[in-house]
Amino acid sequence: MATATHSIPSKIATALRLPTVRRLMGRRLGHRRSLANDEIGEAQDQTANTSLAGSDTPTEAPIAHWSDWRIDLMERLWGTGFLLPGGADFVSELTRPLNLGSKTSVLVLGAGMGGPSNSIAKEFGAFIDGIEPDPELAVAGTKRATIVKGMSRVTIKNLSIDDDSAFARKYDAIFGQEILLQRANVSQLLDRCANALKENGKLVITDFTSADETAGSSIEAWLKREKAAGPTREEGELRALFTEAGFRMRTVEDLTDRYIGLVHNGWVALERSLRANAANRDILLGMIEEAERWTQRVMLLKSDQIGYTRLFATKKTKF
Repeated sequence: MATATHSIPSKIATALRLPTVRRLMGRRLGHRRSLANDEIGEAQDQTANTSLAGSDTPTEAPIAHWSDWRIDLMERLWGTGFLLPGGADFVSELTRPLNLGSKTSVLVLGAGMGGPSNSIAKEFGAFIDGIEPDPELAVAGTKRATIVKGMSRVTIKNLSIDDDSAFARKYDAIFGQEILLQRANVSQLLDRCANALKENGKLVITDFTSADETAGSSIEAWLKREKAAGPTREEGELRALFTEAGFRMRTVEDLTDRYIGLVHNGWVALERSLRANAANRDILLGMIEEAERWTQRVMLLKSDQIGYTRLFATKKTKF
C-alpha cells in the first residue's frame, strides 16, 4: 500500500541570509534593489523582474549557457558535479529505496554534470547510464565520470528525455531529480520509464508539487522563470499518473523542510568559498542571479504554495 510520509522540520530551515551577496554587490557591483532585504524567505515577487544596476544583463530567467564560470558557481554552491542542493549525501538519502548494489543498473534522468551518477556508483558500485539533454553539461559530466574499483561505471549520454533511444535498455532502477516540471506530457515520460524497467524495477523521482489545483500569480511567475513545460501537479494527480503507467505507488514523501535546509547549507558553503577563493565578476553577477532564483523558490516553499516531494514506485509484475 502506498503511504504518504512527512519530513521532520529541519533546525536550519530558517530564512536564508545572504550577507556575502549584499556586501559584494555594494563593493563590486553597485546597489541591487530586489535584494535590499537580506533574508531570502522575505523576498517579494518582483525579484523575478529586476535587473542589475549598471548592467545590460536581464535576470528574468536563469542563463542558459553553461560557461566555465557558471559551472564553477554551481559547484561552489552544491558540490563537485552537482547542480542541485544536497550533494552526495542527499542523493544517497533519495535513492535508498532503490536497494542498489554492484550488480544493479540505473538510468539517471537529467544527469547534469554527473554528480548524482558518480555518487551512486561510488556508494553502491552500480552501473549508471546518465542522460543529459544539454551538450555542455553532458561534456562536463563525461569529464567528471568516476572510476570505481578500476572500472568505469558511469556513462553520460547527450540525449533528450524525449528520445526513445534513451530508454532502449532494461534497468533495475531509474532516478530523476526535478524533471517533471520540464515535461509537458508526464504520462509519456512515465510510460517510457515503465518500458525501460525490468519487472519489479524501481523508480524514484523528486520534484515540486502544488497544494491545490489553483495556481496563483506567484507560482505562475515562478514557472515562467524556470521555463517549465508544464504546471505543478497535486499529489493525487501524480499518484493517478503513476498508476496509469503501470506503477505501484510505494511512498509519497514531503521533503520541503529538508530541501529548504539544504538550500541554506549551499549558500553558507558559497560564502565560505568566496572568503577562501576570490571570484571574478562573472561569478559575482551569476551569484546574484542565482540568489534571485532561489529567493523565489524558497519563498514559495516556505509559504506552502509548493512542496518538494519524493515519489517512490515499483513496476507492477505482469501475470
